[in-house]
Amino acid sequence: DVQNAIEELQTEIDNIEGGLTGLTKTVSANYTILSVDRNINVDSSGSDITITLAPLADIDSIGVTIKKIDGTANIVTIATPGAELIDDDLSDTIEEPMRSKTIYSDGTNYWNK
Repeated sequence: DVQNAIEELQTEIDNIEGGLTGLTKTVSANYTILSVDRNINVDSSGSDITITLAPLADIDSIGVTIKKIDGTANIVTIATPGAELIDDDLSDTIEEPMRSKTIYSDGTNYWNK
């Protein structure tokens, strides 16, 4: 019936909107990126923060952008979940305020765009 169809459609819309909320996230503590994350705003005003990348299979060629959104000298470290490399290094950092890095995967390692 029509009412059931409307309720099912609303459920589908809610599921889509729920998935989209993971696209951009603001964090102020250490955080491990999820497969749905695309943009991570990092407020490191309280301390240095480590952002751990999702497994290689979860970060594709689109990648994930990590941005330091505070004006402090605190450092945002981007770490891999294992022995993978980011541009041939074990980790990467963002030290300057309002800077960002987009990290993508080729299936073997991580790279900066």
